[in-house]
Amino acid sequence: MFVSALLTVPEAFSPEQPALELLHRALSAEYDSRLSRLLREERGWTYGVHGLLRLWPGHGVMEIRFAVDPAVLPEALAAVQGELRSVATAPLDGGELEQARAALRREVVLRQLRLSRCAHQLAVMQAWGGAPDEDRRLLSAAAALTPGDVQRVAADLQAAGVVWVLTGDRDAVEPRLDDSGWPLTAIRSARAIVDGDPPLPL
Repeated sequence: MFVSALLTVPEAFSPEQPALELLHRALSAEYDSRLSRLLREERGWTYGVHGLLRLWPGHGVMEIRFAVDPAVLPEALAAVQGELRSVATAPLDGGELEQARAALRREVVLRQLRLSRCAHQLAVMQAWGGAPDEDRRLLSAAAALTPGDVQRVAADLQAAGVVWVLTGDRDAVEPRLDDSGWPLTAIRSARAIVDGDPPLPL
């Protein structure tokens, strides 16, 4: 069963972006991120957690992806929901924050090592109204953030809620979800997605 947790986040170049970048890396974007340690190392439910942060002018999305056996799906959803609640109510510790900063610096350096990536970045900045030195500004702002700053952004995301997207065998998971208080709210078959049909009403 493939799982995606989707959270609506502020747009590109927003004042919240530096904190979002750190939160994203601390939660799910790194091999030793909080959710990777929880779901992979502590619980043994998945081979890994993959985090994505997509920011555009006007809107953004944070996505947390993983795959689990349907037998433990409700428990895995609850565990991720619990961690999202945890970072919204208690700040990251200093070690987590420094690891997230280091990961962000590493990503920026790798992006600047290749001419094609630099050119792409500059083109995006120009098209979206960003500054040519946006990476420098981002790193500078991220370096000045406190754990409380990141917590406040996490609290806003928690208040907005999470959309869960489950991909797999409905017959295998629906009874487990119903029994655990995670009822499905919309269903789309693979054929419906290909054909562009709307979700089936429940």
